[in-house]
Amino acid sequence: MSAVPKQVQATPQAVNVDKAWQVLRQRVESAEGFVAILLLCEEPALAAELLRRLTITQRLRTRPVQKISPGSAESLAKVLAAMLKASQPLAGSAVPFWLDLQSQPAGVGWSSVRRLFIERLGRDAPALDAEFRRPLILVLPADDHGWIQHRLPSAWRAAMLVVGNVAPAQSPSPQPPPRPEESATAPPRAAGSAVLPPPARLPSLVLRWQQAVNTLPARQVAISDGLSAFDAAMMAGNLDLAEEIAHQMLAIASGRPGPEPQAQQHLAEAYDKVGDVAWHRGRLNESEAAYRQGLVLRQRLHAAAQDASSARDLSVSWNRLGDVALQRGRLDEAERAFQEAFGLRQMVHENQPDAHTARDLSASWNRLGDLALRAGRLEDARRAYYAALDLRQRLHADSPSLATTRDLSVSWERVGDVALELGQLDTAKRGFSESLRLRQNLHGRVPSPRSQRDLAVAWEKVGDVNLQLGPFEDAQRAYKSCLAMRQALHRDEGGIDSGRELAAAWDKMGNLARSAHRLSDAEYAYRQGLILRDQGHRRSGSASAARELAVSWDRVGNVAWQSRRLADADSAYRQGLELRKKLHEESGTPMSAQELAVSWEKVGDVALQGRSFSDADWAYRESLAIRQQLQRHQDTLRGRRELAVSWDKVGDAARQMGRLGDAKHAYEEGLLLRRWLQREAPGTATLRHLAVSMMKVGDVAQEAGRFGEAERRYHEGIEILDRTASEAGESVEILATLAGLYERMGYVARRLERPDGSRWLVGAEHIVRRLLALVPENTEFALQHERLRRANSPPRTA
Repeated sequence: MSAVPKQVQATPQAVNVDKAWQVLRQRVESAEGFVAILLLCEEPALAAELLRRLTITQRLRTRPVQKISPGSAESLAKVLAAMLKASQPLAGSAVPFWLDLQSQPAGVGWSSVRRLFIERLGRDAPALDAEFRRPLILVLPADDHGWIQHRLPSAWRAAMLVVGNVAPAQSPSPQPPPRPEESATAPPRAAGSAVLPPPARLPSLVLRWQQAVNTLPARQVAISDGLSAFDAAMMAGNLDLAEEIAHQMLAIASGRPGPEPQAQQHLAEAYDKVGDVAWHRGRLNESEAAYRQGLVLRQRLHAAAQDASSARDLSVSWNRLGDVALQRGRLDEAERAFQEAFGLRQMVHENQPDAHTARDLSASWNRLGDLALRAGRLEDARRAYYAALDLRQRLHADSPSLATTRDLSVSWERVGDVALELGQLDTAKRGFSESLRLRQNLHGRVPSPRSQRDLAVAWEKVGDVNLQLGPFEDAQRAYKSCLAMRQALHRDEGGIDSGRELAAAWDKMGNLARSAHRLSDAEYAYRQGLILRDQGHRRSGSASAARELAVSWDRVGNVAWQSRRLADADSAYRQGLELRKKLHEESGTPMSAQELAVSWEKVGDVALQGRSFSDADWAYRESLAIRQQLQRHQDTLRGRRELAVSWDKVGDAARQMGRLGDAKHAYEEGLLLRRWLQREAPGTATLRHLAVSMMKVGDVAQEAGRFGEAERRYHEGIEILDRTASEAGESVEILATLAGLYERMGYVARRLERPDGSRWLVGAEHIVRRLLALVPENTEFALQHERLRRANSPPRTA
């Protein structure tokens, strides 16, 4: 005979916890505004399990699930008053609100309190619809089912779930639960993923810690047990539990007086864990404050001990602070922190050269490379990445393992990244191909979601370089492999992370189609990514989700702009602009400012194309002002590159309005920046952009009738590109710019009545024919070819 109460057995909605979770998750994730979800649970443990799962799925939100369990009728009345008042913190946050009315002690009148509360909720349903703009999960005892359905609106009754220890509806008879080893089909993922290990994988370490905290005097509680419990909670993705453990450790460690190294070490570790949870939740101020406390303690410990162990611990603290500074765009501060960590690890490795110290040093080299790459110091990044690669090649040769194989694949990927930025396409292809080969080997030996995710990234990188280097079919094959893997991962996981990764794969397919001018295919792919990111943004509400959604709107706008659907492009770009305005108002970081400048620039591009020149001028100057302010705040190579682009855009608008003096000034400002970049950060892209600046300054000179000046500028641009093509190889971008310069030289020579005009124009036509052979569907090249063909045709005779 079943142990389930008779009234629950008779209820057609009675389900087990797994089925209840599927329904609960779907209702919460699809909620827009107020939604009431009633959970009538046979046992408090069932409600606790549903809350645990909901907390995990919500951990990437700007705020976690909010849980309240009132302890008195007065506190419950205050909760209801706050729910009904929009100015109260309970209302309008879009975060799921878990109201527990099940776990209060029996025998103190709570049954009557619940009834009065439910009746009040039914009467105030219209006000909740208007003011309480978030999902309400109301947890009640299963015994309340008999009377509750008569006191609530019909829509609320339809959203009622009775949860008991019953078999799923499709099962003909109850089945025994699987043994833990049978249900553990994959290893637990790190915090931040959307997949949990089975519940049986977690409790032992956590329960051991909780038992110690609840039963032992604080001086007898082992902090090491807390560290183990914290790691277990983080591995399961349970940030709420990890945060609770971290603060318990901090309270215990702070209460142990004395300068003993062991006590100071435990206190530093507790601060680190508090900082780690805040980092994962996006609370960077709190994270930085905790990490600094840990750093101060470790500086004291290292000053006293002066050994390898204390040096390594101190290097970890410096890296944590550097990570926070990098996330906030404070590059100088991040570099100082990473350099401190690097110096410590280099010293330790010199004194104690072994596999562990070599791996630590390689990780520091990669961090310095990441920072240099973000700051635009490409040669510094290349040197750092190759130093890490050299160490990891030796480590793998000495002791090959799964770990050294993966480390080596990461180093090859980074070498490919910086080579791609430098325009060294053959080197980039080699780096990405080596990374792909290693990851195929790893996935073949020990397949897992992590190895599949790594392999998808490798295919994506191979596609990136083949998109520029060719052949086109290789890029298409690589991107399709990446897309297929991420679709499978998203089917299996269905989480925010897998959705983000799948959206990125669709973006790559869109980039591929757009490069071949298959604009309808590109728009389809970009809209698939847009749908996924919109879902992620609705589910998480986080700043990162909003930022990625803005990128998707930009991509959709790019296709519409390229298709000459200017109204659609303007609408898409303005969607991105509004998201970025809000993000910048909330955070005010250099990153949000940079992204806002991009949005203004895109809005200006559409206005310029639609001949709304004053609107374009306004938008471009907004972008320019933001970038000038950023550059004054922190002078970086990337900032100078973007500032040069802004000056070019302002010049384009001024030129279209006939303000040739303003256009000349703007173009020359961009040219000065690019000459500086050529000296300080030479590379293929830098040289091509310098040639484009020459062309723009020459165009203004030609329009003003200064043909000699125009010719000098065009000729200098051609010399730059000829040298670049001979050293780094030809690309579509270099050939297209070269064709434009040749054509302009021909027209200027003809205006100056020189015989070499035809030679330049014939040369331009030859280059454009080559471009059409490479990209036959490019309509702009086709139009340029027809224009040059007519210009080179002999005049008709009467």
